[in-house]
Amino acid sequence: NFVISNLDRHTKLTLRFYVVGNEDNDEAGIDDILVTGNNAPDFYDGFESGDFTVGTGTTSDDWTTADGSEVRDEDDIDIWTDNNVDSDGFAVELEGETSADPDERIIESFSTVGLQDVQVRYSRKTEITPGTDPDDYFKASYFVGGDVDEEDDWINLESTITTDSSYASVLVSTLPASADNNPDFKIRFAIFSDDDSDESYIDDVVIWGSALPEGSISGYKFNDLNGDSDWNKEGENPEPALSDWTINLSGGADVSTTTDEDGYYEFKNLADNEYTVCEDEGEWTQTWPIEEEGADCDGTWGYDVTISDENSSEGNNFGNVQLASITLAKV
Repeated sequence: NFVISNLDRHTKLTLRFYVVGNEDNDEAGIDDILVTGNNAPDFYDGFESGDFTVGTGTTSDDWTTADGSEVRDEDDIDIWTDNNVDSDGFAVELEGETSADPDERIIESFSTVGLQDVQVRYSRKTEITPGTDPDDYFKASYFVGGDVDEEDDWINLESTITTDSSYASVLVSTLPASADNNPDFKIRFAIFSDDDSDESYIDDVVIWGSALPEGSISGYKFNDLNGDSDWNKEGENPEPALSDWTINLSGGADVSTTTDEDGYYEFKNLADNEYTVCEDEGEWTQTWPIEEEGADCDGTWGYDVTISDENSSEGNNFGNVQLASITLAKV
């Protein structure tokens, strides 16, 4: 037994067994070859379904298509891989035409919520006649937000291809952070051409990432009306929560959030590290935490929090009171 590392999610594996010898009676016998694997990608489609129904992907939709995009079998077009059965190989064919740009295209909507360090691999081949029109090209792109109908909101996965190119498996390693934890993430393969002899082929599309950490820090901000440092939620004079106040996190991450209508705030997806939580005090006076309990926040007090084993730290509350002022004038 031996292990083949495939961290970059190559979709084609070739095994070779051979004999090096000088005699025609030098022989070797091969039998019972079994290849297994684990840690499957978050999305894979080799189009072996024969249509645009997605093969593998727990949080993915089927492909959406436009202007005659087709899944074709290997008797009609080139493929990158089959389904380990010679007669059962499929890939997508995109052809140029004289309609709106882009012409034939396919789009996959894949939520990356819960993922970071998103990567993409796909196999593609192009047959584009150079010199006929400089605006004829194949484009592989992704979308993280904006308007899907605006071409400027689609970001290239690689440079556009304007000539013939043989089949290649393309790895786009670690997309920008805007692709992480994104419910609107999409990838698109499209041909822009007025020549119906221009074609491109897509096979073996893979998307994967690493799981976001699950550590969190949370708490509340409240109006400490009587200034006693306790949040008195009940009784004749309950103390209200303070909404829309800014809470800042530093250390293992530098990020800010605001309290909701219940005064609640939370920082999610925190990796194991040391953090400091501080508030924007504004014109109010802080009553909690106090110096003996809190972390120094440059004039106010906050919390030093350790996230370990992706734990959750709760109850990091802030109390504030708005003191009255009296103005005296001598007459």
